[in-house]
Amino acid sequence: MGIPILDEITEDSRESSISLVLSGKHELYTKNLDVWQKCRHAVAGEDTIKDETTTYLPRLNGQDDSEYENYLERAQFFGATNRTVESYLGMVFRKEAQYSFKRKDGKDDPDLVEYLKGFLDNVTIDGKSFDHFLHNVVEEAMITNRVGILVDMPEVDQTIQSMAD
Repeated sequence: MGIPILDEITEDSRESSISLVLSGKHELYTKNLDVWQKCRHAVAGEDTIKDETTTYLPRLNGQDDSEYENYLERAQFFGATNRTVESYLGMVFRKEAQYSFKRKDGKDDPDLVEYLKGFLDNVTIDGKSFDHFLHNVVEEAMITNRVGILVDMPEVDQTIQSMAD
C-alpha cells in the first residue's frame, strides 16, 4: 500500500516523468504561516520590518501619507532577533563536525569514511557541502521552530553497500 499513482509504476515506465501536483496545505501550515513570516521578518531586520509598513507599524489616526512616511522613517527596530540566532549558531558550530561511519557490526570503518568524504562536499543540488546544509537546517529550526528535508535517494552504490556490510 502506498501512493496509488506510484504503485502503478513499472520498470518500463520509470523513464517517463510523472507530474504530482500538491494543491492542499496542511492546517498546521496554514495556522502557523503568519507566525513564521513574522519570525523571518524579525531576523531579516529593520528594512524588512519597515517594508511591511502597516503590518508592524500601524498608521495613527489622522495621519496623511506624508506624515506616515516620516513616522515610518523615524521608527527604529532593534535587531536582537538576528543577533540571537547568529550567536546560537556560533555556539552550535563552534567546533567542526566529526563524522563516524559504522559497519553493520558496529565497528568504525575508516575506508568508508574516506570514500564518503567526497559526498559530504556536495550534498545539495546547488553543490553545497553537508556542513553548509547542516548550518542552514539548524538556522531554519531556530527561526521558525520547523524544518523539512526532502531526500531524493538514488540507488545505492554497490561499493558503499559492500563497505557497509
